[in-house]
Amino acid sequence: VLSLSPAKAAHDVIFLDPPYDTGAGHVALDRLARLGWIGPATWVALETGAKEEGALRAFDIIAERKTGKAKITLLRLAA
Repeated sequence: VLSLSPAKAAHDVIFLDPPYDTGAGHVALDRLARLGWIGPATWVALETGAKEEGALRAFDIIAERKTGKAKITLLRLAA
């Protein structure tokens, strides 16, 4: 994600599965949003460690499910 250039258009769906308990998913979300890869209509699925918490200030959590060691969070860019 660190070498991405600005997007020509936002994507419809983005799946993120970073290493658990590193905070990398939250860093990636911030960077993708700032570069225009995530727009108001984009659905984002973020897989993290089940106990991992982090600030998602720019996003609304639509749904969240825990299964074993993983947590899947469905997000949309906050209005």
